[in-house]
Amino acid sequence: MHQADQENYSLLHYPASVRDGVGWEEFLDGRIDGLLIHDHENRRAQHLAAAGMPVIMLTRSIALPEGCGASWTDENLIVELALAHLWNLGHRRIAHVAGPVGSTAGVPMPNVPTALDNDDVSYRRYEAYTEWMRARGEYDPRLVGYAQAWSAPQAPEMLSAWMALERPPTAVFCANDAQALDIMAAAQAAGLSVPQDLSVIGVDNSGASRDSIPSLTSIEIRIDDVGRQAVKSLLSLIQGEPLEHCRTAVPLGRLVVRSSTAVLY
Repeated sequence: MHQADQENYSLLHYPASVRDGVGWEEFLDGRIDGLLIHDHENRRAQHLAAAGMPVIMLTRSIALPEGCGASWTDENLIVELALAHLWNLGHRRIAHVAGPVGSTAGVPMPNVPTALDNDDVSYRRYEAYTEWMRARGEYDPRLVGYAQAWSAPQAPEMLSAWMALERPPTAVFCANDAQALDIMAAAQAAGLSVPQDLSVIGVDNSGASRDSIPSLTSIEIRIDDVGRQAVKSLLSLIQGEPLEHCRTAVPLGRLVVRSSTAVLY
């Protein structure tokens, strides 16, 4: 909203009855010049762009529909902040709990990089973790847990499998705070101390992360910056700028160190 004010543009907020529907004709009635849309299935965005409507997709970066711009968080930076923090504390065996990506059997699906039914954010974090650990010669596919969601009810099973390895992890990077809290609860139930036996870090800097015992180290994301960039990109698209200038990964993230991570002795 603040960015729209600065650009002297009005925002039209559609009601839930329209936002939650599946049609697109209501957006082509001449009332708007462009649209910011959160559309994981791409169907609306694809139809609207084909009809000539300038469209910017929010938090989407994989397999964007033809003609659509996008604004999303730079997940490489988020993962860099999390893993570099653990690495600098001495951790090398770093596990990862992924969100809605991969298979329940714990083996990545071969079509993950382009499958539209996978969450972009979850996949980008999984991909960045994999690349970061491989670059340092420490990637082990057995240390990736596929939660299939933005929580990790499977945390006890994940921890049991990891701790049975010859070289178990000493730290866990979770795709979000909810998963990290599940991992901490499972660790404590298994008699492990956080962070003495296992350091844990999440993403979001949620209220629950601040209130947990121990308090959770997390990466804070200033999601408002994605919205500001989305408005700028939409106006550029309306003004005829090249599409590639209207697809932007926004560098966000701030490390918030609390009590769930510690130096490895």
